[in-house]
Amino acid sequence: MARIKKTIEKTHNYTSDAKKVFNEIIYAVRFGSLRIAQNGDILSITHAVSIALKLLRENRWQTPAPMKQKEKSNFHSKKQPVRPQTLVVPQHVHGLFESIRRAG
Repeated sequence: MARIKKTIEKTHNYTSDAKKVFNEIIYAVRFGSLRIAQNGDILSITHAVSIALKLLRENRWQTPAPMKQKEKSNFHSKKQPVRPQTLVVPQHVHGLFESIRRAG
């Protein structure tokens, strides 16, 4: 963990989003693309972390795809205004309610 934080601090492009990049690396190592090698074998944690840090040093790190999708969905859901709900009653049902109301 300390090794990841040190590398992020040394890399100038990621210092403003250090916590976000740290979480992305942890996600990629545990669940994402750095969990399984190209040949199908499961990578050790140290090997996966080494790959992530190399990508950081080379400015090739990218946010894992599932995290990007989650950010997009959160962004769009926050921007949509809340509209009041209206109930549309079909004419034949409306007539039924009127006849019941008059009878009662």
